[in-house]
Amino acid sequence: MNETQSTFKMLPCPQFKWVLQICWTNYPASVGRCLEHLPAHLSRRLKMKCTKCSVDKPLTEEFFYKHKSTKTGFHTQCIECVKEIQRELRKDPEKGEIARLRASKHWHAKPQEERSKICNERRLSQRFKRTPEWYDETLETQSGHCAICSVEPGKRRFHVDHNHACCPCVGTRYTCGKCVRGLLCDACNTSLGYLERLMADFENPEVGEVDLRNSLRPDSWTYKALKYLKSYERTHR
Repeated sequence: MNETQSTFKMLPCPQFKWVLQICWTNYPASVGRCLEHLPAHLSRRLKMKCTKCSVDKPLTEEFFYKHKSTKTGFHTQCIECVKEIQRELRKDPEKGEIARLRASKHWHAKPQEERSKICNERRLSQRFKRTPEWYDETLETQSGHCAICSVEPGKRRFHVDHNHACCPCVGTRYTCGKCVRGLLCDACNTSLGYLERLMADFENPEVGEVDLRNSLRPDSWTYKALKYLKSYERTHR
């Protein structure tokens, strides 16, 4: 395979960012590293074809704007083409307004249910590396209610819970996907965060968790929440 040709495959990065697995036989060391952590001599060799001018250019901030919604993390059009489009729209504001209204009309022409479905699919895929099928299967496993309490989903979908010790989501909303746990209602999702902070304050978390659980009523929320955390702690080890 030519060095300038590459196949991109998305993998989770230890720094909780999207990464590129570069299918170059000559560069196995690049596998599993995000663009920011690639060696300089490799990052300069990465190239992507601009969708407007069809020219292969280095995949760096010098040639492409960053874009968090794309798989590569960069805009699909090069900086020169983007600037050219912006100049044309500034010269003819009416043309720019027509383009904006066309895009808005295309989106809002979709039924509300379809728009909600698309947004939920994107959120599950981008933030948690999960699919709508996984959501439905997990909810069915939980007997159709919250993983801790007996609340059933209403108009709002349940929160996808994950281990914040693994992916604290500081500066980013994305997770590695491996620390995802169950589906929680609003109240349990909020309260579980406070409980995890309390557990982290124990000098000996294992002993503290056992002592706390033994002193609680089995039908209490805290007891159920501790059992929930313990079950996923065993699963992710």
